[in-house]
Amino acid sequence: MEITIREFSNWDWEAVCDVHDRARPYEVGSFVSVNQIQPMSEVAHEDGFFNGKQYVACIEERVVGFICINKEELTWLYVDPNYHRQGIGKRLVEQVRSQLIPHGFVTTALENERGVKFYERMGFHICATFPGSCQDYPCTCVRLTLPSSRHNDRVPQPTKGSLLLAGYDGKDWGVPYRDEDGIWRWKPSQHWPTG
Repeated sequence: MEITIREFSNWDWEAVCDVHDRARPYEVGSFVSVNQIQPMSEVAHEDGFFNGKQYVACIEERVVGFICINKEELTWLYVDPNYHRQGIGKRLVEQVRSQLIPHGFVTTALENERGVKFYERMGFHICATFPGSCQDYPCTCVRLTLPSSRHNDRVPQPTKGSLLLAGYDGKDWGVPYRDEDGIWRWKPSQHWPTG
């Protein structure tokens, strides 16, 4: 199976939407109701698909995956579920790796266990976990970075909406702390009510 990687073209839009919409449940389906997952056509602009560089993976003329980067951040990566575990995601990351070095990072949901493990195999490591949200569903965000990335030391800054979904409120928004394993985490502040 010969995989070619090329820059995204406007002609690829429908195929990219199809790949995203069929692959997205594998990423967020463990915590977002599957019938509530928004199609790419509704989220692409808001979520920055067109900001940065986009590449597609093709088998013959068929688009089977895509990746996007915006400066140092890997922002989108999806592979057609019919082609999972065939090295396409790896090829896409390899395509952009030189553009991400040395400070590359990616943020996903910790509940996306397969995605987290994939990024770890690709040389990223977990440097932060913090309250997050996806389509108003709570989740735990995880930031993974390349070893040399300046984002290893960046303190997490969850949104107030994410903190509310996680049970925090205006009396205590919680605080970031660095665990003994070097990973940034989020916890209630010392004023968190007990009992």
